[in-house]
Amino acid sequence: MTVKARRAPLPLPGVLVAATTLAGLLAWPFSMARMSGMDMGPGTPLGGALPYAVTWVLMMTAMMLPSAAPLVLSYARVAHHRVSPARAGALTMMCVAGYLGAWLAFGMIAWLVDALARAHAATALRWEAQGRLIVALTLVSVGVYQLTPAKSACLRRCRSPLTAIMRGFSSRPVGVLRLGATNGAWCIGCCAGLMIVLFALGVMSVPWMAVLSAAIAAEKLLLGTRGARILASLLIIGGLTVALWPSLLAPARSGHPAGMAPMMRMTGAG
Repeated sequence: MTVKARRAPLPLPGVLVAATTLAGLLAWPFSMARMSGMDMGPGTPLGGALPYAVTWVLMMTAMMLPSAAPLVLSYARVAHHRVSPARAGALTMMCVAGYLGAWLAFGMIAWLVDALARAHAATALRWEAQGRLIVALTLVSVGVYQLTPAKSACLRRCRSPLTAIMRGFSSRPVGVLRLGATNGAWCIGCCAGLMIVLFALGVMSVPWMAVLSAAIAAEKLLLGTRGARILASLLIIGGLTVALWPSLLAPARSGHPAGMAPMMRMTGAG
């Protein structure tokens, strides 16, 4: 009777997962509006730190929150049983904030690396110089990483975060943010390679952003390590293709945005 009494009330975990997923979906039109006209394919400049940070947070909300359902659901369930139901929702949202904070830190590190690279090797980054080889090497390297034990360990944590949440649970704001950031760090270990691919292909490219977010969701929510292996094969094949036939991903010379060019070639449009 006691177990039933505790489980019966509140579809709160499900409500929070739905709300978080909806927030991610709603972030898509805002992300697309903010990136409108900025898509220049491989080698896209990231712009100033503050505008980039705002855009990056919107992108991560759109791309990562729908696939963060295991984290939201697990934390909401634990919080519902360990603190008052009235506080569980607020604490779960705080955990999500810590998760996005970890991704913001990753994005700002990427911005700094990009700024340093452009300051010291801008010519080499151009597509007609070494840019195409950098993209090819990035795709192959990330594909290989998909097959490593480190990737598998991070993917397991992302798919099943309950044990870590129960061990590190806290109802204090700092502790909740830390727990969300820790789970965000595991997610970064799982998905950072795919984000690096996004930077290589054009971080402001909405089509590539949609493709990679779908791949991340499929890997984390449906396929697990099998999905990681499938992505590894596609990335390695893609990298070798770019190395051998770089014109397939070359920045557009027509009126189409550069990031759209590969997608339009694949669909036969334009």
